[in-house]
Amino acid sequence: MSGLEAALERTEADADAALKAAAAAAAQLKKVKKAAAAGTLRELERSLSSAEELARALVDAAGAAKSGWALDERTHLESGAYARELLEAAKAAGVGLYEQDDRLVGYPSVVRLLPGEAAIEIDRKRQRSIRPTVVAEGLRAAQQRPVRFRAEQFLEALLRGYRLAAAEQGKESGATVRLVDVYRVLTVLPGQAAAYSRQEFARDVYLLDESGVDVTREGFRLSLPAASGTRTSSALTTVTKSGELKLYYGVAFRR
Repeated sequence: MSGLEAALERTEADADAALKAAAAAAAQLKKVKKAAAAGTLRELERSLSSAEELARALVDAAGAAKSGWALDERTHLESGAYARELLEAAKAAGVGLYEQDDRLVGYPSVVRLLPGEAAIEIDRKRQRSIRPTVVAEGLRAAQQRPVRFRAEQFLEALLRGYRLAAAEQGKESGATVRLVDVYRVLTVLPGQAAAYSRQEFARDVYLLDESGVDVTREGFRLSLPAASGTRTSSALTTVTKSGELKLYYGVAFRR
């Protein structure tokens, strides 16, 4: 075994060995205290010698734990090795997780790696606990919880973005506009694309699609037309609740 999961497992075992050594040293020191309190000098001398030996064993065990941790976490996260570990851990946990550009996507979560901070973000919430099996279990648990999603609010934002993209392209109301173009106009200001990734937008389109909410306050009905032979670059890809990939291409609003 190699990688972060194996390194943590090894260090966990080393720490457990050090804890056992610490417990033995503490137990012997209690005998020292008891002998000193009672004045049993021979017992005191034997206990002091044993406590000293056990203390050395504790120092050695702690040193072994420290020297055993040799993983360069930044390199591991930057190289793609951590992403591969997390994908494997997610698969073992029954979570459909896929790599998309600089994100890992699995319903209903979007994961971003932060190598410089030895951390990750899950749905824009920073998390410093990054052991692959722990993260995979967290993603699995998230799938079991009800998703908090404001379908009506997102639908209205999608309508505004649709109108801007259609006007920019000189299209009439009701015409199909590519979702990637709607995403572009919704994130046109500096920093907005970083704050709201394409993968998050695709996930939200899927959540809206699944919600059944498709009529705006003005009475326009949402349509999400597909396109035959759609190239990945022109489509949005997300992950369904069943763990399968789903593509979205266009959007239209009609009365």
